[in-house]
Amino acid sequence: MAKTKKKNIKLKYFVSLVFAVVILLSGSPSWAIEYGGIGGRPAYPQPGNARSESIFIHTAEPGQIVSEGVKVINNSETTRTISVYSTDSVVSSGGAFACAQKVDAKENVGGWISLEKEMVTLRSLSSEVIPFTINVPQNAGVGEQSGCIVIQEMKDSSAGQNLNGLALSFRTAIRVSVTVPGDITKKLEITGFSKTKGEKGKIIFQPKVKNLGNVSVDADVEVRPKYFFGASVKGDDGKKIVLGGEYPILRGQESEWNMDMKSPFWGGLYQAILAVRYNADPKVDENITQDVIWTHLSVSPVWFFVWPSLPALAMEIIILLAILALLYFVIIVQKRKSWIKHSWIEHKVKSGDSVEHLVEHYHVAWKLFVKTNHLRPPYTLKVGETVKVPPKPEGKA
Repeated sequence: MAKTKKKNIKLKYFVSLVFAVVILLSGSPSWAIEYGGIGGRPAYPQPGNARSESIFIHTAEPGQIVSEGVKVINNSETTRTISVYSTDSVVSSGGAFACAQKVDAKENVGGWISLEKEMVTLRSLSSEVIPFTINVPQNAGVGEQSGCIVIQEMKDSSAGQNLNGLALSFRTAIRVSVTVPGDITKKLEITGFSKTKGEKGKIIFQPKVKNLGNVSVDADVEVRPKYFFGASVKGDDGKKIVLGGEYPILRGQESEWNMDMKSPFWGGLYQAILAVRYNADPKVDENITQDVIWTHLSVSPVWFFVWPSLPALAMEIIILLAILALLYFVIIVQKRKSWIKHSWIEHKVKSGDSVEHLVEHYHVAWKLFVKTNHLRPPYTLKVGETVKVPPKPEGKA
């Protein structure tokens, strides 16, 4: 019994994950939302509003009835029986948009929707438009309200794809967004920004943004990794690494994302810069991107240290040793120059003086003596000329 319950939980998580992925893919306006050949899209997109090609989006007064239609599509090679129903929206663990289950109570937009029919049988490579209405209640609150139109294939429970007598099938959904006019507020706030370790040495950045307004907002959320001195980190393709993209943030909700990058080959000290940009003007539609005065948000960068990979560490050690050796050589040369400049004295060559005699008498290297006095072969000294020599050794005359 315990094993069966554990299987049910795992299966539920798997189905929810697949459904969440399908919802995220629905953001592209050029696609019908589809899974396994079954899908749908708004039947009557609004001219000039690209978002209305992928979601149902309307502004409606309390008491207003909006007429709409969903185009249900069967792109598979067999006849399919498809269930179409409405649900309220829910928020996933990361703050993203998701849809409630069919059995859940409809207390919001899901309950405002009336479909002309909730089941349709479609032949292979065919489609059908199902009309529906959105009846906005008189007591609807100001701002954005969200729900879903869900499309799900009906499965025969005897087909072997069931658990404990329940037929399993994947579902897709189209978001329904209804904005009730009034005092519309668009306001976002960065509530967190952190870094953690991922699998296979990856680095995961976790920005958090909260929607303090009463409508959903599409925000550009970007994380830019940089070296400690400010230069951008580049990927294997030679381009600057920019993580993130455009994300919808639902009203009153906090969204969190995991943005990962490969651990830098060379390692070292880095910083990650978080930047959020959104349109805060309640009078400007989210679909419009031209002539918009953007609101920008930022926080202090996240600093982090990355250990270099083993090949990089070996190369860095070799380079470091070479630099230290060069530095040691330079220091020795400079010290010797300073010693010669400040300590050596002048010696007037007398009869019988030679290079060999002087270097032995003053305990100095022959090569250093010759180089300091700029002597040339055959390295002879003239009586009366002046050469530089080290200080006289103690006890020597």
